[in-house]
Amino acid sequence: MPSPSMLRIAGPDYVTEVLRQRPDVLEPVLPLTLVELAARLGHPVSLSRALSRLPQPALEVLEALAALGPHTDETALAELLGAGTPARREALDQELDRLRRFGLLPPDSLALEPLLAEQYATPLQLGVPLKAQLEHRTVPELQKVAAAWGVTGGKQPRRMTLVDALQQLFADPARIRTEVAKAPRALLETLEQAAFGLRVPTGYGSFYGVTARGGNDREQALTWALERMILVRRDAFSVQMPDPVALALRGVGWHAPFTPKRPDGEWQQLQPRQIDSSASVAVGAAHQALSDVLRFLHGIPLKRRKDGAVGARELRRLAKAVGGAPERIPMLLGLAYAARLVELHDDLVVTAEGLEWAELEPAQALTAVLSAWMTLPDIPADQEDLTWLPSDRPGVPDLRRTMLHVLAEHPCAAAQATTLHDLLTWERPVLLGRSLYGPIDGAPTGVTIQVGWDGYDTDGYDMDVQDESPSGALEAMLTEAAFLGIVAEGALSSLGQAMVSGAEEDGASVEAVLQTLMGEVQREVVLQADLTATVLGQAGGALTTTLDRLADRESRSVAAVWRFTPASIRRALDTGAVAEQILADLDAISTAGVPQPLNYLVRDVARKHGSLRAGSAVSYIRSEDESLLAEVAADRRLRAHQLTLLAPTVLASTTSLDGLLEALRSAGYAPVQEGAGGATVLERAHAPARKALRDKRSAVVTVPRTEQDDRDLVTRLMAAPDSHRSLLHLGHTVIDSTMIREYTQALGQNAPLF
Repeated sequence: MPSPSMLRIAGPDYVTEVLRQRPDVLEPVLPLTLVELAARLGHPVSLSRALSRLPQPALEVLEALAALGPHTDETALAELLGAGTPARREALDQELDRLRRFGLLPPDSLALEPLLAEQYATPLQLGVPLKAQLEHRTVPELQKVAAAWGVTGGKQPRRMTLVDALQQLFADPARIRTEVAKAPRALLETLEQAAFGLRVPTGYGSFYGVTARGGNDREQALTWALERMILVRRDAFSVQMPDPVALALRGVGWHAPFTPKRPDGEWQQLQPRQIDSSASVAVGAAHQALSDVLRFLHGIPLKRRKDGAVGARELRRLAKAVGGAPERIPMLLGLAYAARLVELHDDLVVTAEGLEWAELEPAQALTAVLSAWMTLPDIPADQEDLTWLPSDRPGVPDLRRTMLHVLAEHPCAAAQATTLHDLLTWERPVLLGRSLYGPIDGAPTGVTIQVGWDGYDTDGYDMDVQDESPSGALEAMLTEAAFLGIVAEGALSSLGQAMVSGAEEDGASVEAVLQTLMGEVQREVVLQADLTATVLGQAGGALTTTLDRLADRESRSVAAVWRFTPASIRRALDTGAVAEQILADLDAISTAGVPQPLNYLVRDVARKHGSLRAGSAVSYIRSEDESLLAEVAADRRLRAHQLTLLAPTVLASTTSLDGLLEALRSAGYAPVQEGAGGATVLERAHAPARKALRDKRSAVVTVPRTEQDDRDLVTRLMAAPDSHRSLLHLGHTVIDSTMIREYTQALGQNAPLF
């Protein structure tokens, strides 16, 4: 990890820029010292997230630095990457600056952090590391290798002397090529393949790399190469080439891949009016679909399976109720969950924010959903099967923003099928599944390159930087963007342009664009004598709420139609409304008053409403002593249990039986429990029931940090002493608050810690 002294020497500007590029190190609480900040910057999870935000050329520079080692310089790096022209050298300088701004390189060095360097076991697919091979050999073995090259270390050479001599020898590409030119002809094809990382099978004849005299030509050739460490044993049956030999044999003109130029791709120009016309339809449909889902869930929550997910049966039930395709329901639930309109308890239910959201004007309501979508660490539309359960994929928000920025660079243009994928693979290769190893040019035809080598175990963490996104993640994100009207006809709409230009931090701009796309909001309705209500255009939030409360929606086209029925009026009366209030509400939103048939319907249903009354009695009290029962009914200590005299000898209560028995005994009475047949039930001791754990999200809302906030924090960190009190040391691993939070989350989800 970067040392606190290095951060202090680098200065406040460097540390502030690193915090701006890697804000995850500030969560869940701010670091107190530079020691804690350095530990967080070197944490495997933080490094993983930093790598996932790097473009392809930055990853290529990292791999080249890993191949060159910690003592290289910019000249050697530029030569390896083929950055000889001014343009390519400028691009290389830009990528080095990017790596320093991410805290992956020190300000005055090209040495990678050890944990980061360990991820490149075979950088540039150069084969096995020479240093590790020399460290594992005995002095007699090193003497044999030196003798094969004609190097003498004296009569009694020391191990360090031999290692230094051999390292100096292998650092000379010209001498390696000269020696390889003397290789037996049977070895040439093997050397060509091994130079590009291929493990070459040796067969059983050279089981330990040593053959008997008179062996076949291939075995003798392999022995010649093994004696000089031009090849080394990978295992008992295959050999590989040390990295300096592989680099030398790739030729003077070979360069490591470095692609600073982003691919262009093909784009199709569209008319702005065509794009926004499609976006206008999409935003209206999105608001309507989310409103329908919330209205259904407000009355009937969705049941969860034992694993916590909402299953296919419940999703199909919701899709049938709202008139949508079942495959689209997980996306709707994911968007509603991101905006905190629904939450997961024992069931999936609507939140108080969701009820308030339904009252908002359409543009204002959809603005909240768009803001939540931008920071959503999930792709709800990317579901392998018909289930829904929120997940956490940290790299998704960055990939989503990158996608919109790429589209914004080509206004009023739609990308071809492969263009956007190629561009995003260049911008965020790790997030789209590419490993840290890039493709190698010049490999022989038909050679399968071995990506990575597990010959040496590395201590610490296995830093898996690849996102779990399946191949359809990008297409799923485009589906979500098209559903919300951000992308239309394959191009970024005016709404998407507003979001890219910083509107996610200025909601008013997005809301203004939404108001333009959705048109004028209608606040009045046409009430007709056939007991229907018609709204032409986008109905306002208050108007929609009133009509949904009093009528049943029949159509969701350009003109929305509701129908009044006895059942819909009764539903309103059940919530506490009265006939005069309903008629007054209808008169307030009607363009021409309340038609007579509708007036008659409301008053007729209200007249019959309540003629029959039903209630619930959870428990009862029975006694042949009427005076005792009257005393219990009048007892002030039992008022909370809502005792109702149903007959002279029977009292009913809304309290559970156990609660009622406990209350009666506390008041000084001596009741007994009665079974269904009237027999006395004997009580038995039993263990108290355990309360079920509920899956609740944290109510903590992250406040966006400003650049000044970061500068103030860096000033405090620079002034604070380098104390280790905030860290817990365990072996070679530093346990910080970030790791503690991740382990706590894993425990809460019954997930494995390691």
